[in-house]
Amino acid sequence: MEKVRNYISCIVSKLGIKNHEVLVLPSRIEIKLESEPTPYYTSFSSTSDYDFMYSVGLVALYEKINQNVEEIIVDTTHGINYFTIMTQLLARDLASILSVKQRETKVKVSYYNAIPKTIGEFLMAKVYSDAKPSIRALDQLSNNELRIAYNTLNYNAPLALVYFLKEFNEKIPKLDEIYSKVKLSEEQGKLRVDYNLIGQGVKKMNDTYLKLLMRTIKDNFNVNGDVSVKLLRDITDIVYKLISEASSSIIIRELDKLFNCVRDNAEMIASKGKVNYKDIYPMCTQSNTGEAQGCEEVLSEDNKRNFIAHGGLLEEIVEIKVTNEVSKENIFLSYGKCWEKVKEFLSK
Repeated sequence: MEKVRNYISCIVSKLGIKNHEVLVLPSRIEIKLESEPTPYYTSFSSTSDYDFMYSVGLVALYEKINQNVEEIIVDTTHGINYFTIMTQLLARDLASILSVKQRETKVKVSYYNAIPKTIGEFLMAKVYSDAKPSIRALDQLSNNELRIAYNTLNYNAPLALVYFLKEFNEKIPKLDEIYSKVKLSEEQGKLRVDYNLIGQGVKKMNDTYLKLLMRTIKDNFNVNGDVSVKLLRDITDIVYKLISEASSSIIIRELDKLFNCVRDNAEMIASKGKVNYKDIYPMCTQSNTGEAQGCEEVLSEDNKRNFIAHGGLLEEIVEIKVTNEVSKENIFLSYGKCWEKVKEFLSK
């Protein structure tokens, strides 16, 4: 990989691009040489793993970018097999994660392609630009923990997202650690590049994207301690707007409704220290909520639509605490004893 990196770097330098770094994605190949020491080979095969190559690329680019980025440029002129498609997806996913990391600076992705002008002369034309790549829909996640993580986003549930991140300790391997496990070996006269996938910490494309997104959210928002309405609003403005405007609108509406309800009942809440949302909800909505239900009854498959429509802030499962004067910074929310049931609900 070092030889490939140096070769490409030399070409780029000769084109006058000084500030660059070449990242090589490992490809699983087998080559049978004709004889030593000639460079000719009699057979060649490639069984490159799409998921692994994407994962290495995403980790590598995220690790190397240490300053704010406004635009990612993708050249789609050349590419073999699925590389062009993979590069486009990789750029969009990286942009969505960097938009969370940078918070105020959203990252756009522009796609260019070379168009023949004359024989031996080309023009670079912009063919498409994505002004705000979204956090994309995912399927085929490997385990329950990742399904819970994804559904905190998919179900418009920022309080559940913060609770999940408090427990999230997944380590994203460094690029050098990934490369160190890629081996070159010789078997039956063939040189073979082996990913050693069993020992790799990144394997599946969607898993890698979601883990890196969760790590970025956790690193850029203070999810330790009590969960304030202000924190949930900040996460909504940055993260959930990258899912959809509809998602963020639903959550903001529910947070504003809860805030107004708490403000109107501040004295009663202060005297008790902590209340269940259901204790003040009827007074704010002039509605009779009927017979009280527990976590298990509320968090059923049939109630998924209701959970999503209320931003995960169902009156039956949320507890409210107020400290000092009523403000978004001083109103704190929790799932209390219902969190385990919320997790079970989100894992399905």
